[in-house]
Formats: sequence, structure tokens, C-alpha cells
Amino acid sequence: MNKEFWNVLFEKEEWVCFAPTLRATKAYQLKTKTKRDTEFFSINPLEPNTTRLAKNVSSFRNFLVEMDGDDENNLISLEDQERIVERSGLPWTTKLFTGNKSMHYIVSLETGLDDQMQYDMYFKAIAEILRRTANELGIKGGIDEKCKDPGRMSRTPEGMRMLPFKALHELKEVKERV
Repeated sequence: MNKEFWNVLFEKEEWVCFAPTLRATKAYQLKTKTKRDTEFFSINPLEPNTTRLAKNVSSFRNFLVEMDGDDENNLISLEDQERIVERSGLPWTTKLFTGNKSMHYIVSLETGLDDQMQYDMYFKAIAEILRRTANELGIKGGIDEKCKDPGRMSRTPEGMRMLPFKALHELKEVKERV
């Protein structure tokens, strides 16, 4: 299933940032980089030999959905995170348990968007749908706003979470692009 994860999110020739920390920025060609033993990856492909800044995104195709805290910084349980996404009808592509308090869902579009302006509008719509759904379920919260960055990092399947404790990232499901 790990191979399916990379194949549904990226094309073989695309470049991605793989990193042991959130501070790393260098992109590598997907087919040449080992993805095991790295904790993070950039959710969207990048221009060759660049960094994971939004201006270097080569295809605005993938959206990260994470919502582990409510508006008052209380933890949203894993069960509630799943209920919100399921009830919203959000057509997600991948689902990964981070090994701690979050499910990471990625929505991957069949065809990438034209630019960051379109990406931002889609993200805003996704965030609003999830917020409304959470509120309908009595949960005061929604998507983590940091996820709006198209160069954002997510957790790698079978990667090892190092802080605050060691835990394996568990890939739960891979579907198709939407």
C-alpha cells in the first residue's frame, strides 16, 4: 500500500521534499529518493532543484487536511476527526495516522489547479465545509489553517515520528484521485 500512496499523489518524474525535520527544504526527484526513514514530505510536487516554498510548487494538486485541535486548543479525538470527514462527504485520497493525535487526510485532484490563487480558494472551501460539519457535530473547530500552504509537509507512511516520542506513521487507506 505504501507504493500506492506515492503513485496516487505524485508522478514518477516529479520532485518532492523528503526530510527528517520540518526545517528541511530541498527537493529530490521522487524516483531517485528513498522515502523510508524520513519523517516528512512536501504534499505537492516541486520544480526541480528548488525548495518547498509555495512559489516552487509545480502542480497545485494535493490538499492536506488535519484537525486535531478545536478553537479552544482542546484535543479533537481521532474518532471525532474521522466523523467530521466522513459526515462532510469530503472525497479524500489518502488517510494516515501520525502515531500521536492526528489523522492526515490528503485530497488529491486528478488535474492540478492553475495557480496558488485557485488553490487557496479550494482550500478555503474545504476548510469551511469541515468547520460547518464539525459545528453540526458539536465540535468547535475545523481544519488546521497551517495546512493552506501548498508546500506544507505531512508525515510519510511507515516513517518514524521522533517527537514527543517514537511512533510509526500508519497508512490507513489509499483511494484514487478525485
